[in-house]
Order: sequence, then structure tokens, then C-alpha cells
Amino acid sequence: MLKFNNYWSGNGNYKGQAKFLDNLVPVSGPCLLQNFQLRQPVELYRMMTNLYYEVYRNGGLNLSRRGKSNLGAMASYVEVSMQGICNLNRDWLQPGDGDDLAVWLCETNWKDVCPNGHHMRRLERVYDIVILNSFVMFQEELDSQNPTK
Repeated sequence: MLKFNNYWSGNGNYKGQAKFLDNLVPVSGPCLLQNFQLRQPVELYRMMTNLYYEVYRNGGLNLSRRGKSNLGAMASYVEVSMQGICNLNRDWLQPGDGDDLAVWLCETNWKDVCPNGHHMRRLERVYDIVILNSFVMFQEELDSQNPTK
């Protein structure tokens, strides 16, 4: 049993925001919102969710096969996005959270990771950051398109 809040057990820190974003993600494939500014945060959330579920569902097995799946490319996309988030919101991170994210995701032997260890806690922090940032970016863009009178 995990001894910290996590989405896999249904008690993640931003589960309301995650549920909102889930409703924007298609059952399969990339986000199809026409507006790039709205699509971008949803797409970041979708990719990080795929990586998160890969770790919990398959023990990260497909992440270790970077060339044989698109998860390695997703990990790289999330890493680049996280660098931008980190530059804007340094107070959201602990040291190392956004560093070498793709390498860390793809090269960690997830099957041997302690369920309550630092790797799983870092995964939750990174997922928290992506969820909260994606939600805020989406809402801010939506608000800018529909200003109140």
C-alpha cells in the first residue's frame, strides 16, 4: 500500500483538475481541439498520463523499449514541457524533479522500485505539476477567449 497521495489509488492532490482534463482527452490518439493554445495543455496532460499509467500498469516495461514504442518520444516531450514549467514556476519543484526527466522515466527499472520510495514520490510530484499547470493554462486561455463584460 502506498503511503502518500497518488492518483493510482484515487487520492491524488489535484484529482478534480485531473478529472476535468480527462474529459477533454479522446479515448485514443492525440487531442483534437482546433485551438493550439487550448490543445497544448491537454496534450501535455494526455502524454504524462500515458507515462504515469505505463509505470503503474506495466511496471514501466514499455518505457525501457524506447525505440519500440512512442513512450520515449512522449517522455522527451514531457521533459521539454517541464523545463518550461520549471522556468515559470520554480517554487513548484523540488531539486531534480524536472532534470533529465525522459532519461529517468525510460531508464529506471520500475519493477524493482520501492513503492514508497523516492522514485514513486517524484513521479507523483511531476504528475501533480503537469496536472495543475495544464489545468491552469487551459483555464487561462479559455478565459482570454471569453472575456466577461
